[in-house]
Amino acid sequence: MDPDEVQRAQQVLDRIREDLMSRTGVHAVFIGLLPDQHGIPGQQIGIRVVVDPVTVETHLQRLPRSIDGLPVRVERGAPAPEE
Repeated sequence: MDPDEVQRAQQVLDRIREDLMSRTGVHAVFIGLLPDQHGIPGQQIGIRVVVDPVTVETHLQRLPRSIDGLPVRVERGAPAPEE
């Protein structure tokens, strides 16, 4: 993975994190390798948005497919347990 690409992705995420996390049903946002069609992590870095399963369809419709050239992947998931 190209370190410059990771740095650029982190800068984009830092800029949009607050907006994404303020949306109802969004549990987490992070950069990571996007899985291929078989669910195996590939080589493409992107923004991963973890949302409540109940709201996934809404987020699929409302979130852009990419932000500043980085693909956005919406994933079903539960919030992380609080410590």
